Parts: sequence; C-alpha cells; structure tokens
Amino acid sequence: MDDFVKPIQAKLSPAEIDRRREAVSQAAANARLEGQFSSPESEAIFDRYVQGELEIGDVIGLLKERHGLR
Repeated sequence: MDDFVKPIQAKLSPAEIDRRREAVSQAAANARLEGQFSSPESEAIFDRYVQGELEIGDVIGLLKERHGLR
C-alpha cells in the first residue's frame, strides 16, 4: 500500500506537530458532524502525517488507494 510513499527525513518542530495535530483534529470533528468516522487504519495514516512521516499529498494518496479511488 505504501509503495509510492517516500517518507520525509526532516524533523518537524514541536509547533509544526501541534499545528498538524490541530488540523487533523478539526477535520475529524467536521467529519463527525456529518456522521462520518475514521477507521483505525485511517487514523494510523493521520498519525504518520502528524509526526512528519508523511506529507499531505501522501495522506490523500493513501486514503484514495484505501478506498479504491486510485
């Protein structure tokens, strides 16, 4: 599944990790308001993004692949 993802090597600052965590939290809250919930697999992808292992384009690609949209 992750064949096309090349993990980034840069270490993120604590402020950037917090910014990413807040963005993911807000997106999840919006989805819940619409009656949608993330699977554990999707949550793991989001966690990788927050920690700096993935960029947002990688997240989108992995989620599309996971849902058969790629």
